[in-house]
Amino acid sequence: MPKPVPPLTGPFRPERRLCGDVVLVKLTPGLNPEIFDMLLHMNYKGIVVEAFGAGGLHFIRRDLVSQLQNLVSHGIAVVVCSQCLYERSDFSIYQTGRLALEKGVIQGYDMTSEAAVTKLMWALGQSEHLEGVREIFAQNIAGEVTLPR
Repeated sequence: MPKPVPPLTGPFRPERRLCGDVVLVKLTPGLNPEIFDMLLHMNYKGIVVEAFGAGGLHFIRRDLVSQLQNLVSHGIAVVVCSQCLYERSDFSIYQTGRLALEKGVIQGYDMTSEAAVTKLMWALGQSEHLEGVREIFAQNIAGEVTLPR
């Protein structure tokens, strides 16, 4: 059973710096990958993608991985989580998931979409660099994610 919120190890300091330039995209069958080109031109800093199941992404006829790679190459943080309530994302299962990780996508594991969006807004408020955002997503800050051991 997961533990409640980790105990505080120091004085409480609220971090008020948030980036509001974050959007959530839910994958649906037939989604036109060009939507990500539009989001790029709209100057979003972060995108959370709700993938199918454990991390399924369009690949054969609609190459989403290339679109996500393009976003990452432009400095946009892309977090992918599952749209299933009780299933975590696991990009080691499918070839497209492994490819997406190689291209710089951040895995959301068992984070809810709401938690992923909020954490991305907060992470982008703390760091404008993708590596800083990655470091934040590699931590369980307040019980929002179960990270692999």
